[in-house]
Amino acid sequence: MSPGRGRDRELAHRLAEAEATIEALLSGQVDAVVDGVSRTPVLLAKAQTALRESEERYRRILETTKEGVWSTDVAGITTFMNRSMREMLGCADGEHLGKRHEDFVADAELPHLARYLTKAEPGAAALSIPLRRVSGETVWVELLAVPVRDRNGAPDGLLAMVTDVSERRLAVEALRAAEERMRFAMRSTNIGIWDQDYRSGQLQWSEILEAQYGLAPGAFDGTFDAFVALVHPEDRAELSATVAEATRRGGDFSVRHRVVHADGRVRVLAGSGRIVLDDGGQPLRAIGISQDVTEREDLELQYRHSQKMEAVGQLAGGVAHDFNNILCVILSCGDLLLTDLAPHDPARNDAEEIVKAAHRAADLTRQLLMFSRKQVLSPRVLDLATVTANMAGMLRRVVGEDVALRILHDPAIASVRADPGSVEQVILNLVVNARDAMPTGGTLTIRTRNVIITPATIAAERLFDVAPGRYVELAVSDTGVGMDAATQQRVFEPFFTTKPVGKGTGLGLSTVFGIVQQNQGSVRIQSALGHGATFSVLLPQVDAVPDETPESSSVSRAHGTETILLVEDEDQVRIIARMILERSGYTVIEQRTPADALLHCQHAESHIDLLLTDVVMPLMSGPELGRRVLEILPHVRVLCMSGYTDDSTIRHGVLHGDTAFLHKPFSSRSLTRKVREVLDGPARAREPSPSSDAR
Repeated sequence: MSPGRGRDRELAHRLAEAEATIEALLSGQVDAVVDGVSRTPVLLAKAQTALRESEERYRRILETTKEGVWSTDVAGITTFMNRSMREMLGCADGEHLGKRHEDFVADAELPHLARYLTKAEPGAAALSIPLRRVSGETVWVELLAVPVRDRNGAPDGLLAMVTDVSERRLAVEALRAAEERMRFAMRSTNIGIWDQDYRSGQLQWSEILEAQYGLAPGAFDGTFDAFVALVHPEDRAELSATVAEATRRGGDFSVRHRVVHADGRVRVLAGSGRIVLDDGGQPLRAIGISQDVTEREDLELQYRHSQKMEAVGQLAGGVAHDFNNILCVILSCGDLLLTDLAPHDPARNDAEEIVKAAHRAADLTRQLLMFSRKQVLSPRVLDLATVTANMAGMLRRVVGEDVALRILHDPAIASVRADPGSVEQVILNLVVNARDAMPTGGTLTIRTRNVIITPATIAAERLFDVAPGRYVELAVSDTGVGMDAATQQRVFEPFFTTKPVGKGTGLGLSTVFGIVQQNQGSVRIQSALGHGATFSVLLPQVDAVPDETPESSSVSRAHGTETILLVEDEDQVRIIARMILERSGYTVIEQRTPADALLHCQHAESHIDLLLTDVVMPLMSGPELGRRVLEILPHVRVLCMSGYTDDSTIRHGVLHGDTAFLHKPFSSRSLTRKVREVLDGPARAREPSPSSDAR
């Protein structure tokens, strides 16, 4: 067999095998097609069942979900709403079909909705909008819409997911209102807030806190080091140590420190904070508050100073009261001795020195009483400009030739009510203090003017002892050495002085303080080292014409023959007063206590012309005794004497304008002249008795 024939046979064999294989495949496909055709109704039924089940499942999901589902066609007509959406709008089943957007949206909101729907696309943000329920009520929703397209990609409407956010909105509004109340409370109480994240190292401050440190909003760079740099240098170490300890142990801490603003003002801040540690004991976060307590610190300082001054004043007043009685005896005996001594008697010089020393001691006790506000005053309506002008000649002699004195007055100056002698003492003490502050000379200015104190002025200038109102200001300014802050805090303390030993008693400015306080006024200081000082006295204005300056008493004689009832519990004072009056021709009836004096008046057969009584006595004051005596003997004249009084005595009328008064310590001359003045003067109106009023 040839090789070519063999190959043909093999090729034919392979061709036959291929044909058999193709026939078998075609036969299988036909059988499959026949089998599939026979099974098509069954598969179609199963597919329809699965589709219905799927649709029912998705319908149940849509109907049971809490989110609202709202679909509309391209014309904006509602084609579907699930139960939540219908309940959200208050629609009955089927009532929603055919409704348009504007049926559920207020006219004012339609432009917002239209702009949103034209841009609706997957991934867009939701729109917060109020919808109108069928009942007319409003429900706030968040609406998230996406476009729906047909199989050809053409627009087929919109599908929106709607969430009722009414309760959330109410909660947000409540939170916003609470935050606003908190912010208002923080602003009203000037409380700043800080928050530190230890992981990032960022320290956040509120605007109020920045203002407390003298910074503009947003100027704080948010680091702890920047905070420490704003603290007063003297307070940094203690503050850092406190914060470091709190950071180590966690929990709460509090600090109080000073800050220096860019303009040089020093403020005091009080803060508290809480440091939170993580599970490993490392600081995680810290929060806290801060408050400016500068004014509170000033008030506390003034209160402590007032308590100290009150304590010293009580002591000074008590000492002065007893010392005045002793001085009465010394002065009166000295006067009597001088009266009895011949002009050329060798002992006369000694007696005169005794009297001079007693007068100097009397001036000292008067200062103590003025400081302690226990000096008996006789207030009158005054023009401070006139008072100052009348003192001009004397003040120029006091300041000397190397100090230029300038006196400036407001021509429309208002009146004040004060004791004239006390006001003169204030002016003199302030002028002497200003002169001593200019050892090489300078300019001293006295100025009077009307001022109005407002609550804003009180806060800005820290005039915490002044009520808002109209005042007259008496300011004494110098160009002297000035004072630092520490000296200004102590300048009104009794016996405090910066002058060398023997150059001052330290009572001048404390006397000014006491007098001004007793006259319902206030005194303040403005000073700096090297820039002089200004002492400003504020006295309340009164709507009255200044009283005429009383003429000097024209008593022509100091003797008399009248009968005087003398009531004084201090034996030496009573004895010397009796001696002086009897030597002047008067008949004197001595009584040690008010009770004895009343008993004598009730049973007296002799005529009594004058009651001369001490003010401060056990069980009954002098003014009260005078009222009791007038009930028994209406014609009696009353003269009270004292160098000291307390609040109860003032309330009982010793400062009443109709009360005749004699200051202690008195001399024999001043006693006899005052007695004669009261006896010769017009009869005074009888004052009602508190006891009779009570009845």
